[in-house]
Amino acid sequence: MSSPKSSLPQKRLRRLEKLYGRLKRSLVGIGFIFPGSIVKRFMPCGKPSCRCATDVSKRHGPYYEWTRKLKGKTVTVRLTAGQALRYEDWIRNRRKLKKILMRMQAVSIQAAQTQTTTMLRH
Repeated sequence: MSSPKSSLPQKRLRRLEKLYGRLKRSLVGIGFIFPGSIVKRFMPCGKPSCRCATDVSKRHGPYYEWTRKLKGKTVTVRLTAGQALRYEDWIRNRRKLKKILMRMQAVSIQAAQTQTTTMLRH
């Protein structure tokens, strides 16, 4: 018969396994993932006689740009409004995925620590 103290780590391990299972299931709904960020810009055209040269609120745009790192260099690509909306969703998915993976890792570490503690007692 196991003592109440030895069953505590087992209960904790079962709880961590259930949490890990919920995290795994939450991955199913994640769509495409995409790196980088989207920026919405209003820019001057450079013509001294244009309205944008004297009034910041009259700048041209919006222009959408996707920025990411590629081989250590920052790369920027101009996008349409539709592309920007789609990519923003995919970038959100990537951030969500990273959060879930970090949580899964933390739960895994807790499970390993629980098992190590259990093994040391025996």
